[in-house]
Amino acid sequence: MSAKDPARRDDPDRDHDDLRAHLARLERGLRRWQRAAPCAAALLLGLPLLAWGGQALAGSSAADELDARRFRLLDASGRVRAALELDANGEPRFALKDAAGTSRVQLRLRGAEAFVDLRDEQGHHRLGLAIDTAGLPQLVLLDAQERPRYQLAVNDKGAPGTMFIAGDGTICAGAGIDAQGEPWRIDKPLRAESKPKDGGLEGRR
Repeated sequence: MSAKDPARRDDPDRDHDDLRAHLARLERGLRRWQRAAPCAAALLLGLPLLAWGGQALAGSSAADELDARRFRLLDASGRVRAALELDANGEPRFALKDAAGTSRVQLRLRGAEAFVDLRDEQGHHRLGLAIDTAGLPQLVLLDAQERPRYQLAVNDKGAPGTMFIAGDGTICAGAGIDAQGEPWRIDKPLRAESKPKDGGLEGRR
């Protein structure tokens, strides 16, 4: 207190109160700092990491890689809904699964062949797309017993052909064009052990 201020007098109790209030403010400030210190430290440590991460993203290129032997996608219940992995022969395959765990869509390789398999809720193979060892495309529809019932293909001359197949393997009907662009038809059922003449999925030469 100033001696020049006639309105104020020396008051030890008031001085003590002021000191205690000052100490209390210091203690509160210290507690706030102690609570904030970990956050501040994390922020200070995180800023360089964020800056590095931003530079890494900004400078990302085709050289960036992520290597693994298996990838799995899980739903909220922890069920595997998709998987990318290698089979027992070391060939890659990708599967999409329904909530019951049944594989409904499969993409796979087998040597020179490539397949897309669609399955029903019981896991039966019902539709297939393939590129065979000769590099030729095929489409196959299968029944509930996984027996081929319809096939569409292109032969090595580029000629398309289609066949309708009975449950015992009998080719009941077929049609297509040969390599010269001439149409062909199968009008009489052909047993599985019989070979179509001038037609079938091989088409005419």
